[in-house]
Amino acid sequence: MVAVSVFTGAYAQDRWGIVVLHGKQGNPAGEVLEPVISAIRSAGFLVDTLEMPWSGRRIYDATFTQALSEMDQAVDRLRRPGATKIVVAGMSMGGPAVFGYAATRKVDAVVAWAPAHDPVNDPAMRSPRFLEAVGKAQQLTANGKGYDLESFPEINRDIFTVRAAPKVWLSDWDPEGSNSMPRNARAFPSAIPVLIVVTTRDPFPQDEEYLLSKTPAHGLSELIKVSVPHLQVPKASSEQTVAWLKKVQTAKP
Repeated sequence: MVAVSVFTGAYAQDRWGIVVLHGKQGNPAGEVLEPVISAIRSAGFLVDTLEMPWSGRRIYDATFTQALSEMDQAVDRLRRPGATKIVVAGMSMGGPAVFGYAATRKVDAVVAWAPAHDPVNDPAMRSPRFLEAVGKAQQLTANGKGYDLESFPEINRDIFTVRAAPKVWLSDWDPEGSNSMPRNARAFPSAIPVLIVVTTRDPFPQDEEYLLSKTPAHGLSELIKVSVPHLQVPKASSEQTVAWLKKVQTAKP
């Protein structure tokens, strides 16, 4: 599922495009992101949304690396109408993807709303049940069964079970894998503006030391804190997000 919208006006002059990613079990057209996407479009930006491998329909049918390649296609769609500046923005589990993308590709800014799914720093993901599942996936992959469907535990507020290929599931759960947000934050090839919006109601790290301070220092980078439920973070921060994007858009190189 893909949606691309073009607005004239500010975008016609500034040529900024934004890839927006949903969270776990979400979808690109859902109510979680609709308010902030609408606000960004109304501000004159070109926006592309796409269904990622962790959507409610797809979970999990592609590796983390393959997910980044799907983002390449979204960037290409933005460039066709003339976008020369690219922002990658992700909600929740979209957070690891935008940090992974910015660590391995050239982008001009990053936005992360309530970034989550961190197999290194999230206590819930370090519980014995999930560590055992990681070991199981590693063993199956080593035995040449990396693409045979198996049952694995998953968490999204509550714990549930998914059927997935061990290699695919492991790409999002391996503590030594490529989707670690702090590790990817340190790997940005250059200093770019980063906006991180967190909620004090999430059980994840909330301070600058967790992510923002690990990115190369940039004068426009910012951490915003709100106090709303996890899924309401994009909507609650939509005005602040648009204001920040405009500030980045109009900043002198």
